[in-house]
Amino acid sequence: MKTANWGRIINIASAHALVASPFKSAYVAAKHGLASMTKTVALEVAEQGITVNAICPGYVLTPLVERQISDTARARGITEEEVRRDVILAAQPTRQFVGIDEVAGLAVYLCSASARSITGATLSVLRHVSGAGSRCIPAPIALARRPHIGKRNTNSVQEYLTE
Repeated sequence: MKTANWGRIINIASAHALVASPFKSAYVAAKHGLASMTKTVALEVAEQGITVNAICPGYVLTPLVERQISDTARARGITEEEVRRDVILAAQPTRQFVGIDEVAGLAVYLCSASARSITGATLSVLRHVSGAGSRCIPAPIALARRPHIGKRNTNSVQEYLTE
């Protein structure tokens, strides 16, 4: 990226990169750490045409979340619909899961020339942010590269940036 004088790094964090919830200290600390790393790396590579941002979605309906819904329903003795409505989506005014297309759309925009001045940002895809009511799931870090969006295995951000 540094050699090309162009690059986009998009970290997929979570709403917990922005707010805390009780009983999730390790998860919240990790997500806050990812947000801080995003801002730090953004400063380190800003002059090389590289942007670094974090997308912070609320709950996205994935197989992991579907299992959490089922497990929570059994543990609390309530229906899966009650878990969706009263536990997971209670903090989102729309009472809807964040769509994968919403997260992907923001990532595509962040890779575009129109987003060249957006760096070091933590961008919420929640429809609502509040303290203890925000709930979300983790997703993998995605690295995007011009002229197409692609994933690459690398041992470190620094190794990827020096290519």
